[in-house]
Parts: sequence; structure tokens; C-alpha cells
Amino acid sequence: MNFNGLPIALDKTQIEVGCREQIIWNPEKHPMYLTVGGTGSGKSYFLSLLMGRISTGIPNSQLYLCDYKDIDFRRFAETPRRWSYENCTDGITAFYDSFNDSLNNKDSDEDTPEQSRKFLIFDEWAAYVVSRSDKKEQERVKSMLSTLLMMGRGVSTPHHVIIGLQRADAQLFPLGGRDQFGAILALGNLSREQKLMLFPDSREEMETVVNDRGQGFLSLDGEPLYRVQIPTITNHSKLDIAIRDGLTR
Repeated sequence: MNFNGLPIALDKTQIEVGCREQIIWNPEKHPMYLTVGGTGSGKSYFLSLLMGRISTGIPNSQLYLCDYKDIDFRRFAETPRRWSYENCTDGITAFYDSFNDSLNNKDSDEDTPEQSRKFLIFDEWAAYVVSRSDKKEQERVKSMLSTLLMMGRGVSTPHHVIIGLQRADAQLFPLGGRDQFGAILALGNLSREQKLMLFPDSREEMETVVNDRGQGFLSLDGEPLYRVQIPTITNHSKLDIAIRDGLTR
């Protein structure tokens, strides 16, 4: 990927001393992204911003959006790669099938534009998994997620997974699946249990911090823990156009 990454957050520590420093996410280096935050933390706001940045920053990218609760992204209901409620199973299956096509080289080089990447954005993954009354179906979707997390980056058209949820409990993921996320953003104020789960080496430095909406901590594997502020969206119409483009191209 011949670009310098996507600006996704501001360094809150630098803001406090009068500087506006962007934190960059490079999907090639950290291909899987986990976003955690309770109600009112700004999680869905951030996912909107992230989808817009992907769509404009990686022009040949394709977005697949699973919006389980059908609340924050209902405005994209008419787009071909947005699913809600029970149809989210169709969404992750479509993304998984696309991954398999790439794995088996069915997306030939002449059909695949340079820098083509696909991104599955699954908001409220926890609510979706818990709602699976059929245990076989639950294990099937978790198995698909496991394969995508472990192998998605290595196919001819890289497939990236971005998960949003309120609590990142281990049982919501296949065995070891949570460890595959090289980028972890936690917005709002986590419980001590969640801090221990997600940031075991940084829990003490997080203890005295109180975050407002849109503030939190970002871990990029191999880098120091960042305290972050999500940028304010200044043009919602322009952002929606970018997201809609990513869901239809």
C-alpha cells in the first residue's frame, strides 16, 4: 500500500499542550481493528468517521456494513452492502465468500484495481452473537470471523475486519480471536475488568483518567498507548456521501 495511512484520532496529550497531532492507522500494519465503548461514548460516531476516511483515503476500497441494531446507520439502508438485524448473517457470509474468492484467486489481477481492499464493519457484534439462539449458527459465524482475523490480510485482495461492541468479553470471539486485533480503541471509561482484558500492561496509567464523550485510549501493536480525542465531524453530508460511495462502488 503506497500511502502513509489514515488519520483516525487526535493525540489528547498533545492537545493539552496546544498541539494538534494526528494519530495514523495503517491497515497494512494493523489490519484488524477493535472498537469498544458503551452507550454515549462516541463509538458509532467514530465508526462513521473511520468509514469515511477509508472510503476517501483508499479510493478502490469496498465497505461491508453490518448494523445489527439498525439505529446509527439506518440512513444507508438502500445501499447494497449494508445489513441489519438478522440479515447481518448474510453480511458476514458475503464478506467471507469474497475472502474465499480472493483466497482461491477468483478475483484475478486484471479485475482487481491497485490498492483494492475490503473492510467489514460490524457494529454491535456482542448483541448479535448473544442473540444467536442456535448454537451451531453461533459457532459458524464465530468460525468465519476466526478465519477472517487470521488470514484476511494475506489474500490477493486484503480483507480487514473492524468490530464495534460495548464489552469485548473473550467468549464473544473464537479462541484467541481477540488477540488478532492489532488496533484497539476504547472510548469512554472502561471497567477495571475491561482494562485488564484489553490493556493489561497499561492499566495503572489509565486508572486516574476520566474520559468525556469521544475520548479514550488507543493501542496500536508495537507502539505506546495513546490517549485520544476523536475529531469533530464538520461536514456530515460530505461524510455520508463518502460512506455511501464505499458501500456501493
